[in-house]
Amino acid sequence: CAAAVVTEEGRWLRLRALTPARFTEDAAAGHARLNAACIELGTPADDSDVPGLRRLWPERTRGKALAELFGEGRLAMARMVPLSYRLGRRLVARLDHPDGAALLKIHAPGRFAQAQAGALAAAFLGNAPMERACSRQMAVVTRWLPGETLAADRAACAFAAAGAELATLHQAPPAMPFPRSRADEIATVARALDGAGSLLPDMADRLAELRHRLAEALAGTPADPGPIHGDFSADQVVIHADRARLIDWDRAGTGDRATDLGSALARLDADRLSGRLLPAAGRAAAEALLDGYAARRALPPAVEVQRLAHLAGLAIEPFRRQVPDWPGEIAALVAEVGQRLDRLCESEMADAALPQLATLLSPAGA
Repeated sequence: CAAAVVTEEGRWLRLRALTPARFTEDAAAGHARLNAACIELGTPADDSDVPGLRRLWPERTRGKALAELFGEGRLAMARMVPLSYRLGRRLVARLDHPDGAALLKIHAPGRFAQAQAGALAAAFLGNAPMERACSRQMAVVTRWLPGETLAADRAACAFAAAGAELATLHQAPPAMPFPRSRADEIATVARALDGAGSLLPDMADRLAELRHRLAEALAGTPADPGPIHGDFSADQVVIHADRARLIDWDRAGTGDRATDLGSALARLDADRLSGRLLPAAGRAAAEALLDGYAARRALPPAVEVQRLAHLAGLAIEPFRRQVPDWPGEIAALVAEVGQRLDRLCESEMADAALPQLATLLSPAGA
């Protein structure tokens, strides 16, 4: 089991809990041990799934590594401030320089191409300008966007602006690579609910039934194919001077445009269910987001189905966040999805074995 942690001094560490036999082998090889509980201490440089991090630790050699990565110019002279680190996936850092800050992301090899394409699309649509990409280090650098991240309790006008900006992306003319199909969406929901079933075996049958019903609902609702952000939510929006701009385009591609709205609405629902967001604030934010979107283009047909699918996809988040009563939060989330799914009209064309059928029956989808 591995985990990334940040110390009070802002240092990112990588911890691994090993079996006693493996721990003994690693200790003999010179790896640092944390305590007698067979926990190994390291840095992000030890993450073999993200090889681009190897030269950024120890910190005393980081300046040389940045200079070799970026050559001459302000990026090579910048100070790197790590912001987040996800094991096996990516590091996000700010590059501080008097002439302007930048955002650096270093990805796992399998994620770099999509992240680079997303950064180019973001720049094309007037979001963060792209500064540099390095396929050797799997690094993407964009200009730092000033402003504040959109919080769930912000005024409704901010959510309306975010909805309008998302609609602008959905109307963008260039075709984007990295397609995501209905079958991919169904598989994502299945993985999340299967994971919840592993955590709570007593709920496994109920979760399996919910997985089947969501698959039918997704399969029976036409998609609205086009460019998508791929990971849209309030915390992927920066508000500055009354303008909303989207960030974190690492999963941008082509798919059902309803998935972006469903993802954002599901996050608001999850915050409300957990008590992190007052119900009235959650409803106001959701309505403003949809109103802002609808002011620029018609809402896609699968918004409510995608909302429930993405909410189900968050089933194991309480466990990941180490919520004390994570079984209770998972049960509440599952109950919410089931009750709202009951209220949705089931399509006669629903067939989980043919997840593209409903989409193909419309001229645009075909």
